[in-house]
Amino acid sequence: MASFRINFQAQTTGDHYIGYRTYNDPPNTYTVLTVNITGAVPQLAHVDIPVPGNLYCAYDDIVYTGYLIAACQPQTDGNSDGIPDLAIQWTVTMAEQTDPCIRTQILCEAVGIASITISNLPLNTTAPDDNYDLVITTADPADTVLDATVQVGVVDGAITGDPTVISPGLYKTSNLIVQLPLALNPVAPDPLFVVTMEDCPPIDLIDYICTAHTELSGDTIYDLALGEDLNLCADTTTLSGLPVGYLATPGDNCHCVSCENVHLKISGTGFITVSYQRCWDDDTSPIQLITRQVNAPGSLDLGCIVEDTLYIDETNLTGGGSVLHPHFPCP
Repeated sequence: MASFRINFQAQTTGDHYIGYRTYNDPPNTYTVLTVNITGAVPQLAHVDIPVPGNLYCAYDDIVYTGYLIAACQPQTDGNSDGIPDLAIQWTVTMAEQTDPCIRTQILCEAVGIASITISNLPLNTTAPDDNYDLVITTADPADTVLDATVQVGVVDGAITGDPTVISPGLYKTSNLIVQLPLALNPVAPDPLFVVTMEDCPPIDLIDYICTAHTELSGDTIYDLALGEDLNLCADTTTLSGLPVGYLATPGDNCHCVSCENVHLKISGTGFITVSYQRCWDDDTSPIQLITRQVNAPGSLDLGCIVEDTLYIDETNLTGGGSVLHPHFPCP
């Protein structure tokens, strides 16, 4: 819990009253703290005022108003505003603090070509023996980030082998339009191309999380397929280190999102790997990344988590799936 300090110079010994209103208290209602002054006066004194919650969510700033008065002074409130008439009044504005944990979507936006095969080889052609570049395009030119180079070879008037990927390129879609170059036309029969795309390069979540990691079991390294994403309470200063093909979109402060108690039930055989980030106890506790390997069939109470940071890898699960049962609110 955050706090701020009111410093004052006491002119008399004995009790001094410091009243304050939080930003959500009813009008004219003040919480009063007492500081007892002993020894020689005047003397410097202070009182710490608690700030409930955290300052990562003070979107419009948090304004505190209050007063200070010695107990030996008249406490008359002639204005009925909750403040003694002779009190010294003060105002403190608490500005929003920079959250080190930003909820971030990490998307596998673009990938290269893993392979292209021709399902109806051989293809006959009158073109000279040589290697030829395939013509690869996309319906929307914006989906081509980097052109690939893929070649087919002609030997003795025929294409008898699959194309060779020289450089995979980078594409935001798997619906590629593949054609033979004009130099190879005509060929018979018409080629039937089958395109297989790569996954995005593997990423280690530990490289991007904003705080601690507790590895109970499982792995923190993930391979995302084209269009697949995960959410992470991330340190945004690390996101420039994401491999080519990923798109990071920062969103809200993680300390300001709602949390849920989630129970996970798994059917089938094998196991799943899950990662998620625990909720914080207060604004000073960490948002821990947890990784777990869970055998199937089985169940697991994940506790109180930032729900959209839950990522489930079912690669090693057969004949089943995982079902979430959120419970509100978190304890």
